[in-house]
Amino acid sequence: MASPPTGTVTFLFTDIEGSTRLWEQKTAEMKVALARHDTLLRSAIESNGGYVFKTVGDAFCAAFATAMDGLRAALDAQAVLAAEPWNVPGGIRVRMGLHTGTAEERDADYFGPALNRTARLFSTGSGGQVLVSLVTAELLRDALPEEVGLRDLGAHRLKDLMRPESIFQVVAPGLRSDFPPLKSLDNHPNNLPLEPTPFIGREKELESASRTLLGESCRVLTLTGVGGTGKTRLALQAAANLTDRFPEGVYFVDLSAIDSPAFVLPAIARTLGLQLSGGRSALEVLRDALRDRPVLLVLDNFEQVMRAVSSVVELLAACPAVKLLVTSREALHIRAENVLPLAPLSAPKVRRAREIGLLQLSQYDSVSLFIERARAVRPDFEATSANAPAIAEICARLDGLPLAVELAAARITALDPQAILERLGERLKLLTGGPADLPFRQRTLRTTIDWSYRMLSPVEQMLFRVMAVFAGGATLGAAETVCACEGEADVLETLSSLVGKSLLWRTDSAGGEPRYQMYESMREYALELTPEEGLKELSSRHAAYFLGFAESNAQALDGPHQREAFDRYEREQENFQAALDYFSASGEPQSEVRLAAALTPLWQVRGYLVEGAENLDRARRRLDQLAPAIQGAAHLSLARIAESQDRYRESLNLLAQAEAAFTAISDRSSLLWVEYERGWCCHRLNTEDEAIRHYTAAWSGSVDGAPGGNARLHALSEVGIGASKAQVGELDEALPYLERSKKFFARTGDDRALVRAILGILMVSYAREDFRSAIGHCREALAVQERLQDHFSLLICLNNLGCLHLHLGEFTDALGAYERLNTAAERSANPHFLAWALAGKAESLLRLGQVEDAEAAAERAVAISRSLDAPFDLGISSRVLAQVHLQQGHFHAALRELAESLPLVEKGGDRVEYRVTVKALEQAKARYQESSPA
Repeated sequence: MASPPTGTVTFLFTDIEGSTRLWEQKTAEMKVALARHDTLLRSAIESNGGYVFKTVGDAFCAAFATAMDGLRAALDAQAVLAAEPWNVPGGIRVRMGLHTGTAEERDADYFGPALNRTARLFSTGSGGQVLVSLVTAELLRDALPEEVGLRDLGAHRLKDLMRPESIFQVVAPGLRSDFPPLKSLDNHPNNLPLEPTPFIGREKELESASRTLLGESCRVLTLTGVGGTGKTRLALQAAANLTDRFPEGVYFVDLSAIDSPAFVLPAIARTLGLQLSGGRSALEVLRDALRDRPVLLVLDNFEQVMRAVSSVVELLAACPAVKLLVTSREALHIRAENVLPLAPLSAPKVRRAREIGLLQLSQYDSVSLFIERARAVRPDFEATSANAPAIAEICARLDGLPLAVELAAARITALDPQAILERLGERLKLLTGGPADLPFRQRTLRTTIDWSYRMLSPVEQMLFRVMAVFAGGATLGAAETVCACEGEADVLETLSSLVGKSLLWRTDSAGGEPRYQMYESMREYALELTPEEGLKELSSRHAAYFLGFAESNAQALDGPHQREAFDRYEREQENFQAALDYFSASGEPQSEVRLAAALTPLWQVRGYLVEGAENLDRARRRLDQLAPAIQGAAHLSLARIAESQDRYRESLNLLAQAEAAFTAISDRSSLLWVEYERGWCCHRLNTEDEAIRHYTAAWSGSVDGAPGGNARLHALSEVGIGASKAQVGELDEALPYLERSKKFFARTGDDRALVRAILGILMVSYAREDFRSAIGHCREALAVQERLQDHFSLLICLNNLGCLHLHLGEFTDALGAYERLNTAAERSANPHFLAWALAGKAESLLRLGQVEDAEAAAERAVAISRSLDAPFDLGISSRVLAQVHLQQGHFHAALRELAESLPLVEKGGDRVEYRVTVKALEQAKARYQESSPA
């Protein structure tokens, strides 16, 4: 089978004419016929070098490296299909279309405007007909066989609403030459306007709109959405796709210039070319003209004439064959209506946008739109590996809103993507100067939003402005609390109205709690409208609410419903950050530290370590102004973040400062937590005697009934004692501590701590070199981690999993685990785990025979380990690099590196790794002696 062609590709699309009717009449025969059709068509395509990349029902989509290969395949297919004795009425007649263009090949599929153009082209034909676009005809013209010709059928408007396409019919011996007129827009009554740009994305919404409108029970389909989401464009495309299903016509009625409900029916009549005279009403004229005619009317911008809904109802009653496709920022709320809410185009998540590379860009429709519109104004523009992250973040920060994306892309003539991104802080100033053929209200983002805002009631305007204080949305409870002081408005009712008008959107959490969100462009507009003093008061109430929320719910982060609690906290991450920023800017360091301390578990578990460290460092600058309890909490939180980034010596220094603060106020409970964290640091630094001493102090002090009694801390300390004893080889003593704590955490539903207990038991199996059992424990820990979405535990689990697969000789599985670890470590800015990931990748690649890649990964691992002053990390990385050099025949370098790594690994206390390093050193010595003169 041919490989998928790339670059400039000729596409062949086919399907069976009238197949639905044949299936209904001759189901059994069609099963046999379709199987034979598929065999013949695939054979004709593949024998001519074609690649079948998609089949949908009886439709084939194939790609060819040359136009002539595609034509030969079409001719061969038509010949064998015509010769086949079909056992169905009229036989099997297949329509075909050929078009050439560039498209992106990804995962054995193709994406891009060329495919849409091919689909529109072949759908205008009839069974047995082969149609060719102008660009393909030009490629074929000088290479056509003598007996084959191209008949010019003239220029036709395809259903993509763009410029007319010159279409040619292939004429050849054996091919039927007479066909009905093409099923183009020119051959169906319509007034659909030409569009200057291609339709991008929205495949699901387009299919849903078409299917709904064709349903017997649907008389009205209303596309709703905020201004700039592309409602009109989708409505036009859906209408174009349905022209052959409404033989009496498809008509577009622009209501944007109408401000009185009384003018709606007359506008429809004028669009249809009907005369209003003789004292007859517009409804009477429309009734007489459309009573039994299947017509589709597209009513665009209905939101400003909502009082005309009664007229629409009368029209539907008078004209039972008429259907309406309406665009509006809110639904009509009539019984005959179906509603299709239109969200923005798919876009990356803001937090992950910078991680998106060139190959991932085409997954997002908003990015495809940006690139296409940028090329329209600057033909030499290309998405590259260098600018891909900036493009992704632009689309993410614009919420995928099509109008905003288009206006941003228009700036590519003067700014590169990074410069556009840097100016998005003032997006309402940047996103101006839309094309002159856009309606005035859509030439800048500000006028588009203002258009919607001015249609709101005073109460709706007030709540719209107030909701802008929330970053990332708000629950109903948060909205009611923060907005309660703003007038006498019913918050729930007004929020529902704003959702109905597409200025907010509602989502429901797993627990069913409603959440109301606002697009960032809308939020910037609303904040501009709010006076400075009013905004300060709102921000104060907002910050106070989220401080109270974080502190009052903190215990849930250790309880039996941790996943739900962490999910709830993570949904508010942007609001928490806004509150921290407010406290910092307004000079409230005590509140800032209290909130940061309450959020530390979230930052650790869900991987917001960089953000957490930045917030805590900012708050730390004014700690000397605060009470000892607050100082201690800040230093303890900073220490925990440092631990999560494997900065253990720094963490110990911070813990000393926390100890001093807590000692000053005799806070025994907090001092026990300091001891526990010291134990963890010492354990990770391989000073196990000190680790056991600190853990034991926390363990003995936290027993039930003691002054600092805390059952959870007591069990965590048991995990620490067990893990440290396992590290020094006291395996039989370690296991009871670990198993006891595992039972406690399983019973209390504390998944965050349960992972640590399981990983401790894994250490015992590993030390006993029972690697298969250890993998079982590792997978158990991963399952718990998955429940909780604990980012730090994921790092540990993946490192262990890769290591165990290496010891078992399962090198492909090891490489997969270490590649996942590499990604996770980079995302959390954890250099220690990054070094381990690279060393593990290097060893896996070496075992798989990819020596050069292994060397590059090992050298990077060594460099990172040296910069961290991490002896054990350096020992492992150097050992792996030495093994690479040994494989390459660099025996002297290998000996030197192994001599350096052996004492470092020995000091780390990992007896298994120590034995591996000793064995590698022995092999290096033997190879060196074999290669050296006597």
